[in-house]
Amino acid sequence: MQTSSQRARVFVRRHTVAGTLACALAGTLAVSTLPALANDGAATPRTPNAAPPQSTRPSTRPTPPLQAQATGDEEAEASNADLAASSAEERDRILDDLYARLGKSESADFAKVVQIAIERMWGFSGSDTVDLLMRRAQAAIAKKNETVATNLLDAVVGLRPEYAEGWNRRAFVHFSNKDYERAFADLRRVVIIDPKHFKAIGGLAVILREWGRDKAALAAFRKALEVNPFDEDVRKAIRELEIEVEGQKI
Repeated sequence: MQTSSQRARVFVRRHTVAGTLACALAGTLAVSTLPALANDGAATPRTPNAAPPQSTRPSTRPTPPLQAQATGDEEAEASNADLAASSAEERDRILDDLYARLGKSESADFAKVVQIAIERMWGFSGSDTVDLLMRRAQAAIAKKNETVATNLLDAVVGLRPEYAEGWNRRAFVHFSNKDYERAFADLRRVVIIDPKHFKAIGGLAVILREWGRDKAALAAFRKALEVNPFDEDVRKAIRELEIEVEGQKI
């Protein structure tokens, strides 16, 4: 069995520049996350009419190979890179690079590949114990056993409070239970740790919208789109909120 450090070396080799992104096509993120930012005071929640945010899931069709933007220089850079994400600092450096590439994406296909790579990097905790707890929490979520999932995720955030995905996963459980106050608090913790975590940003926007704080929700969705410019669900939400908040454009 590979140790966390050994898995990290393999994982990070895959997640550097073009080699990273191409490798992401072969795998999927087995994590439930809320779609989506925010920074606003609490208000009395209203009963949502829409379904809860969808969890992250793989595309139903493979993304085409990177041809338009993965240049020879980038491929050479990837082949020469041999990083080991043995620390949060190393993981954050890799994420910063991937976020930069996502923001500069010129096509939806390229953005999708980068997004998958980012989501896989979110799953890197650097701890065998945390990895085990996260797997057990995911199994509990799949079985609709929210109490067990919450207890496991409480342990995760207690052991690794700097691990954003632990808070993000717990927020998903709270949201599923319609506990929007706790979900919102956990999502704010995620964006404090990782200000470009576009799923957490979007999740905050969704909750703000449910609370009727449409102006704050619009600002949050716009922030999420800055990070991930090809997210069509976020674009749709922005169009709807622009009409409600700013009125019909002439």
